[in-house]
Amino acid sequence: AIRSEQTIVNTAQRDQRDLATFHLDRGRRLFEREDDRNAMAELRRAVYLSPYEAQAHLLMARIHLRAGRTSDAVDALKISIWSAETPDARIALAQAYLKQENNAAARTELARALVLDPSSAEARRLLTSVEGK
Repeated sequence: AIRSEQTIVNTAQRDQRDLATFHLDRGRRLFEREDDRNAMAELRRAVYLSPYEAQAHLLMARIHLRAGRTSDAVDALKISIWSAETPDARIALAQAYLKQENNAAARTELARALVLDPSSAEARRLLTSVEGK
């Protein structure tokens, strides 16, 4: 009986992960088409099902940045980085800090992005532009 209960739990967890992935993929496609309102709804569904889905938080942050909501973007990016630290998230956070005119924080994020991916041309380009200010 315990084994069948565990099988049910495992199946439910797998179904939930699959559904979160579905919403994340749909949100990504909508984001790429700049349908931000519907993309945000899909990404929120993904986060509801999988709260530590770093890519969903990263895409939500990019939507916030596109709409000029930099504080919301920073919050979403911090969650994304906490969930899974990636160079893309660090670069996006640096871009948000640049929009807030916080060059020191942007430099810190870009330096960290380069530690994670020393070959990142985007991080190097942004860091060069920040250091020129």
